[in-house]
Amino acid sequence: MEPTDTRDPAEMVRVAILVLGLALNVWMMWDYLRERPDVMIARRRLEMWWKRHVQDPERRAQEMRRMEGEMLFEATSIVEGK
Repeated sequence: MEPTDTRDPAEMVRVAILVLGLALNVWMMWDYLRERPDVMIARRRLEMWWKRHVQDPERRAQEMRRMEGEMLFEATSIVEGK
């Protein structure tokens, strides 16, 4: 039994080459797949989910903070009589 901290450098090179080859294959296939109708539908659904669950709540929170700031400014200006 060999300890796990001593690994063959050639094995790490092989793994790096395999990962690089896999990344290259995914990149080449994406050009073909991104124009397919089912992929376009999935991308649109993902974009709509992102908009509904991430962008819209953040936008509403920003609007609420802005309105609260405006209301506080108006209230302090009325109290101070300016």
